[in-house]
Amino acid sequence: MESNDPIWKLLDRSPLPEPDAWFAARTVARLRRERRPSWTGRLAGAFAWVGSTAVVAVLAVHFWGAQTPPPHSANTAKIQEALNYIADRGPETDLWLATSIQ
Repeated sequence: MESNDPIWKLLDRSPLPEPDAWFAARTVARLRRERRPSWTGRLAGAFAWVGSTAVVAVLAVHFWGAQTPPPHSANTAKIQEALNYIADRGPETDLWLATSIQ
C-alpha cells in the first residue's frame, strides 16, 4: 500500500485504543483464577500421577521379572550325580569332607 492511499489517511485520523485504569488489575485477577485448578482438577492430577506410577511399576516387574533364569532341573540332576559319585568314592571322600568342613 502506498502512503497516500485514502485508507492510511482514514487510519491516521482514528483514535488509538487505550486501556482503562483497571485493565491490568482485571487481567491479573483473571490469570490467577484460570491458573488455579479446582479441587477436582487437583484430584484428577493426583489420580493420573498414581496411575502412571502404577503402570510403570507393573511394566518394570513384567519386563525385569521375566528375565529371571528358569529352574535348573537339568543342572539339578548333574549335581545329584556328582554328589552320588563323591559319596561312592569311599575313604577319599571322608578325607575331602573332613578338610573342607574345617
